[in-house]
Formats: sequence, C-alpha cells, structure tokens
Amino acid sequence: MIGLTASAALANENLGIVHGGALLTFADIALGIVVAEALGAANCATAQLQYQFVAAARAGNFITCEPEIVRQTSQMVFVRGLVKADGRTVGSADAIFKVLEPAKIGAIRAG
Repeated sequence: MIGLTASAALANENLGIVHGGALLTFADIALGIVVAEALGAANCATAQLQYQFVAAARAGNFITCEPEIVRQTSQMVFVRGLVKADGRTVGSADAIFKVLEPAKIGAIRAG
C-alpha cells in the first residue's frame, strides 16, 4: 500500500478538496511503484492511465492506493488500484506501463 497525507497545498483554493490532478498524479506514482517492484527496476513508463473520480478527498485525509498487477508480459504491465481517503473510496485507476529496455532508458536520458 502506498500513502500520503493530503496537505492544504494539494487542495483546490477555498474548497479544501484535493485537486483531481493531485489524485491522478498520486495514482500514477502508486501504480508505477508496484510495476517497478515487479520488474526489479524502474525501467517502465506510463503508456496509458485512466482514473474514475467517485468522491471527494479533503485536505488532511490520509490518501492510499493498494495497486495490483492484472497481467504482465515482456513488453507491458497492466495494473489497477482503488484510491481511498481515510478508508473511503474516492477513485479507481487502471494503467498500462511500457517496459523499457535499459539501452533505451540511456537514450531517453541523453535527450
């Protein structure tokens, strides 16, 4: 399980509700962590990410995601997870990560 406490900096101004972009970014990172762990290295990139908002999270909530790998091939990893705020489901995420070859990672870094 991956988690963070939602600070006021993540909230929409004057509403106290965590910005959707912050939840999406958190989901991408959480799903990516489990993929990198499964691969034994951080040699992956998000190819597709889908997020369904189902409720609001508030500043001060402890946000969690418990990702699970649905399927892994030599080229792609399919993963999903529920995003919760203080134990209450606020969203669900599904993603596909592309497995990168080490030589290509060097080329990407070089620009």
